[in-house]
Amino acid sequence: MSLRIFEHLGMLHSRLSTLAIVATAASATIVKTSNGTVQGGRCSSSESDYFLSIPFADPPVGELRYQAPQAFSGSYNGILNGTKQAPSCYQFGTSDILSGPQSEDCLYLNIYTPANITSTTALPVKVWLYGGAFEIGGSSDPLYNGCFSSTDAIVVTLNYRLGPLGYLALENTTLSGNYGVLDQLQAIRWVHDNIAAFGGNPKQILLFGQSAGAMASFALATLPGITSLVNAVVMESGGGIDFPTISTAQAFHEEFVNALNCSVTDVACLRSRTPAQLNSTFNQLPASGNGFVFSLHDWSGAAFPWGPVVGSPLFPVQPSQVGVRIPAIFGSNSLEGSIFVLETFGAAGISNLTNKDYLDFLNVNFGSFALTISQQYPLSSFNNSVLQAMSIVVRDYTFRCPACRGASLAAAKGLPVWTYIFNQTPSCPWAEGQPSDSLRLLGASHTAEIPFVFGEVSGLPQPNGHCSFTEGERNISAYMQNAWTNLTRNATPGDWPDFSPNSTLGVTFQDGSIILGPVDYTMCTFWDKIDMAMLKVAGASNTTAGVNGSNTTAIPATYEGGASMASASMLYSLAPVVLVVFGVIYCF
Repeated sequence: MSLRIFEHLGMLHSRLSTLAIVATAASATIVKTSNGTVQGGRCSSSESDYFLSIPFADPPVGELRYQAPQAFSGSYNGILNGTKQAPSCYQFGTSDILSGPQSEDCLYLNIYTPANITSTTALPVKVWLYGGAFEIGGSSDPLYNGCFSSTDAIVVTLNYRLGPLGYLALENTTLSGNYGVLDQLQAIRWVHDNIAAFGGNPKQILLFGQSAGAMASFALATLPGITSLVNAVVMESGGGIDFPTISTAQAFHEEFVNALNCSVTDVACLRSRTPAQLNSTFNQLPASGNGFVFSLHDWSGAAFPWGPVVGSPLFPVQPSQVGVRIPAIFGSNSLEGSIFVLETFGAAGISNLTNKDYLDFLNVNFGSFALTISQQYPLSSFNNSVLQAMSIVVRDYTFRCPACRGASLAAAKGLPVWTYIFNQTPSCPWAEGQPSDSLRLLGASHTAEIPFVFGEVSGLPQPNGHCSFTEGERNISAYMQNAWTNLTRNATPGDWPDFSPNSTLGVTFQDGSIILGPVDYTMCTFWDKIDMAMLKVAGASNTTAGVNGSNTTAIPATYEGGASMASASMLYSLAPVVLVVFGVIYCF
């Protein structure tokens, strides 16, 4: 069984059209920034304004390819037209590619504000990081249309570099990787310095993201200087997950460079290759260089082709060892894995899945531990539904338990932290091309919460749909938006109970209701034991991934916190076996 379900996390599996926003000519809005004047437009709802395609960095082209972003140094030469979407950053892979123009000159952001705000309004600001496995996605995705968000906050969406343009990293070279995350950090700096002109409060900035965007949000929230830029973070299906070390990424990245007929030290050669050449070369390689299979650990890093790396100047140690430095919400969905299983087998094929398919899935991911896991997650517990069983294993190991560990470390450091479970099956498709008859099988799958946090409660799927959420779903949407806003405004989401490892309270969104009470993380004790058992098999206990891939138990002074509770965890992938030792805190 060779499945590519985890290749494009964070994106629904359709070819989404670029976002279309209707502006009325009489409602043009003018804002002056440090780089010049921006003209925006009025959303078709006439309740919000938008300012699109604002550059936050110099174009990362030529000598600036494979470098950290440089603050935008140009001027707008008059008035910047902020009524049209900028190109997305180049997409990589062959499926789920965001339609519309693509360019290396892609470091732009969009700002959505309530109508008629002024520079003294000082509203909370919510900065969104999209998902897409660090290979695909963009701020023009209709799922991220800030025009529908509630009018008591400002929403910012942004582009960041993807694939090899954003994450190519090689040891003993100038290619340190993490360029896409540095793009995100530069955009946050721009927002902090300029958002007051749009009516935002630079002291109340929330970072929130989903899937790969949640992974990046988590990592950014662990940086020593983040507290001067962001005062809260929300991680939707991705908080607490580790990254590969630069040493782990070396094999595939070196193979990729060699396939381009460049040497690993010849950056000029790499800069001479077009984005089309980069993508075609990537697509021709054996996927991920390790036989990219349906592996939970591909997502977590052991064979994940592109993404942030540890052992670099930005992330000298695993973010999960450091923990967030600001108030945080960690969340996951109740059926995270269903969308990936359905993409592989199709709705018709789901009914033909057998016990052998389930055991193959477990063997691919957990090797000799497959039997133990099948006993903990027997098909009989899921009415013999292989879809349900696979989806829950994906949820627990890849999303829910890392979130629990991240929340536990935050609580141990004395930070306010909250958690949620999204168990609401949407009544409408939430992306173009998604068949309505798949909703029952999908359930509360990966990405299902996105329209709720963006307030997209009608006209689904955006931008041309005709389906509307129920009253209960609308209430959940309003509640989630308010909670995210309250977190940055008041350092608390509202009436949520605090999370602690001894009392895992939180919020469950289910059946049109908002339920305050216990959140079930009991399965994470089992997964912690599996991790420890894997470590013993690997013969690498009590080590952590350090700078340049070295094994060390030391944590630099700038990354204090969590050392006393940190235990070693291992990401395990087969075909062939790839063992990577990462440090994490256990949930209990």
